[in-house]
Amino acid sequence: MKDFRPMFARVPNPGMGMSSSGHLVLEVCTFNVLGSTGASMLGSPKGIETGSDIYLWVQGLREGNGGGCVDQLLVGR
Repeated sequence: MKDFRPMFARVPNPGMGMSSSGHLVLEVCTFNVLGSTGASMLGSPKGIETGSDIYLWVQGLREGNGGGCVDQLLVGR
């Protein structure tokens, strides 16, 4: 994967328009497919928000008003 940037944005929901809240996503410009197209999922991927630090950060981003500021989150520890 090359040329990517993390961002926080609403994402498309198939058949339902856009998500109601923002999500942590990667915008990727270049990638290579590993394995075969249509093959089963590789490994046991988990949602990124299952990590407690990431979950708190994303919740802060969704609240707005600087709630996702990493410096503020770290000071509270």
